[in-house]
Parts: sequence; C-alpha cells; structure tokens
Amino acid sequence: MKKLELIKIDSEEQTMELGIVSGEELNAIEYMTLGYACIEEASKKIGKDTEDIIALVLNSQKEEARGKGVKMS
Repeated sequence: MKKLELIKIDSEEQTMELGIVSGEELNAIEYMTLGYACIEEASKKIGKDTEDIIALVLNSQKEEARGKGVKMS
C-alpha cells in the first residue's frame, strides 16, 4: 500500500503538495483516482457538481497556458 503525506498548502494560490511516504511511485490510474477523490471532496465543500469543478479546472488551466504563451508579432 502506498501512503501519501500532505507536505504544504498554499491557500493564496489554492494549491497543495503531496508526497509519497512509503511504497512505489503512483501509476497513471492511481493519479487519476487521487485526482477524482480530490475533486469529489472539493465538490462537497463548495456545493458544486464534480462536472462543474472539472470544467473550472480545465478552463483555468487553458487560461494559464494562454497567458504563458509566446506572443507573435
């Protein structure tokens, strides 16, 4: 069994960092399961559907990617 530990939370940027305490590196399915569990917990806390939260995350990632893009003149 793998154990994770919450390393730090940045409330200003609304991020958290997890680290693996024991066991091997997580595989892709485990990362997706962990991500979905976090989304479900967030949906309970803010009272929105999981689909709404996923859309918010995807949109914010797209906006961030656009902001960091190279400007072509």
